[in-house]
Amino acid sequence: MVTHNPTALDWLRKAKFKIQGKWIPDPNTGLPQLKWKRESDPDNQRQAVYAFVTEYRILYVGKAAAKKGGLKGLAQRMRTYEKGSHKEGRHEQNMRSRITQKLKQSPISVWAHMPDEDDATVPYGDLPFGINIVAGLETTMINRFDPPWNAGSNKEEL
Repeated sequence: MVTHNPTALDWLRKAKFKIQGKWIPDPNTGLPQLKWKRESDPDNQRQAVYAFVTEYRILYVGKAAAKKGGLKGLAQRMRTYEKGSHKEGRHEQNMRSRITQKLKQSPISVWAHMPDEDDATVPYGDLPFGINIVAGLETTMINRFDPPWNAGSNKEEL
């Protein structure tokens, strides 16, 4: 009897992730740019947990979470990797470099789960507030898959 060994993509689909786009090299600069599946989708402005995936492997898991004063949103988070900003830190520079190098070998797709506002938190015990599902899902995925581009990973991947 043949059994199916679930891949990272199987897990992402079961967790209600959907492909949002893919990284491609800019033809003029070689730097990564995101080709959105539906760029103007208002969901791209919501909080999300996202994964960079190539060849059925999860390379990185991150979140675009709610911030005081408004949402950062998935689209804005991806722009920090794509274009940078005057506030850019080492993380964004390193991620852009990793994406650029990996694109020379294989494409990278962006998968994301963006919970509805009503589902963004889950109750826990007798707490008067809910637990943020985006933050919890990000941590769970990092622990489960040990993506090589996440800090503290035991894997090497470029």
